[in-house]
Amino acid sequence: MKHMLTFFLCAFTLVGMAQNPHSGTNPFIISEIMYNPPESGDDSLEYIEITSLVSVELNLGGYFFSAGVIDTFTSDVVLPANGTLVFAKNASALKNVFNGVNARQWKTGALKNGGEEVAISNPNGFVVTNVTYGSSSAGWPAEADGNGASLELCELTPDINDQSKWSYSRSNTGIIINGKEVAGSPGAPNTAECGGVVNPNTVVVRDFSFTPAEITIQEGETVTWDFQEGHHNVNGTQSTFPSNPASFKSGEPSPAPFTYSFTFNVPGDYSYQCDPHSTIMRGKVHVIPNNPTVTYPVRTIGQISTVDSDGKADSLDVLCEVKGIIYGVNMRATGLSATIIDANRDGIGLFNSKKDFGYNVNEGDEVVVRGKVDQYNGLTQIAVDTMWLSSSNNSVFDPRVVTALDESTESDLVVLSNMTLKDPNEWQKGKTFNATITDGTNDYTMRVVNVTTLSNSDAPSGAFTIIGLGGQFDSSSPYTEGYQLLPRKLEDLKPVSSVKDAISNQVRVFPNPTSGQLFIASKLNIQKIDIVNSIGKIVVSKSGNIHILNTQNLQPGCYWLMVTTENGVGVKNFIKQ
Repeated sequence: MKHMLTFFLCAFTLVGMAQNPHSGTNPFIISEIMYNPPESGDDSLEYIEITSLVSVELNLGGYFFSAGVIDTFTSDVVLPANGTLVFAKNASALKNVFNGVNARQWKTGALKNGGEEVAISNPNGFVVTNVTYGSSSAGWPAEADGNGASLELCELTPDINDQSKWSYSRSNTGIIINGKEVAGSPGAPNTAECGGVVNPNTVVVRDFSFTPAEITIQEGETVTWDFQEGHHNVNGTQSTFPSNPASFKSGEPSPAPFTYSFTFNVPGDYSYQCDPHSTIMRGKVHVIPNNPTVTYPVRTIGQISTVDSDGKADSLDVLCEVKGIIYGVNMRATGLSATIIDANRDGIGLFNSKKDFGYNVNEGDEVVVRGKVDQYNGLTQIAVDTMWLSSSNNSVFDPRVVTALDESTESDLVVLSNMTLKDPNEWQKGKTFNATITDGTNDYTMRVVNVTTLSNSDAPSGAFTIIGLGGQFDSSSPYTEGYQLLPRKLEDLKPVSSVKDAISNQVRVFPNPTSGQLFIASKLNIQKIDIVNSIGKIVVSKSGNIHILNTQNLQPGCYWLMVTTENGVGVKNFIKQ
């Protein structure tokens, strides 16, 4: 039975090989619950949302609610890769209130207002995901207990029974029931905020770092140092740093936890250090003077990113403040070059040639940006004056499938399918370069930047699918040409399944299951082998013509071999006992 269950789980996720950023082993989780909508009598708006944690389409035929409500899923219930499914008490009522959201109506039962366990099990009875929620009397958000909002995960993590990971939805619908506005995001990214939103003027102090090491603020704003571990202090006195416009100091080094705050009323650049660790723990505060003649009106990205018929930005040189979610990485080794996309899927570039504002670019961060709308070789962007982090671990859109690169793909996450390199000699490993890719009819420009992990890989052979951010480099008006695709990372390039299957058929692995050595037999010239776990994470990587692998250090479960050969990449699954 153990082997049968493991084989079932292998088949469940075999088609997905993309690396997944989530920890844990759950292929999907319960991500939102509307258990006590603000209705009188029968609560028709109850619903449960699940979210996939894997880049694989999952057929849930035979799965069933084993706690909370009653329903067994039919074979047409399919959870999209990295997507969502919504289950409702009354699918029609849900569709009317939540702007046409389609849901599967469960068979019978209702969610208890006082709290209960909700669980989904696979056909063998194994619980895949479960959570026990509670009412406001048990410390759960009052906003979700009959006051209009749903419960939402603020972080997509398999550890959904951590109550701190749940809060109430901020997605207001404008629908008022019994004097309370309904809020929820069934089938859409969650908007809950757990804990305090990251204060843009907070520096975290740990062993042995200030994070961020540099911070930019406005004159009159306060910076708080949050000492979380170690035995440290903050010393920004003029006796230590004579060029500082003013002195500040937290006192003598003390054990964490504690906080220290200082209000910077004099513009300029300030340096500071931790006295016992002055060689490794240093920071800076950049204080921008308040200028009443300079304002940054709050705008949406869609309002400032439009262009005219010649591709010229309509809002060129306009000052503004916008916010959005970071996609990809910082494309510059120094300074800032990044992309943000908002909830409306409008995107824009961010650029500063010298400053990164003490911010380490991470995909999924929501940032607030102030600056001037600029355009560089046709690419609309914001010349950033200042920025700060608003929140982290936000959901990002799936890539949009396109067949052309144009103005509509600029600063959006898109995917081109069935591509090949037109000239493999254009691939310059470890460098920034442009390569022409083609589907056999149309050619596209792929720009690989040397700060991305893809730059350090070998040129792909055979057909592949490529994900990236839309860019543009057109040096003259009209700015209607020069569109590019910029991959974010190595995992954005995926061999197509036809090539993968052809290679896979020429590779044999044994014994399977294995408890020790795994042998690989193939007449192909193997260049590299990666072992990938059940959530798509590479756990072992070996280069060379490998034919024997030691699996003793792997946890029992289902794994895949990604076998890279000179002809392409193949995939074989195996079980570690």
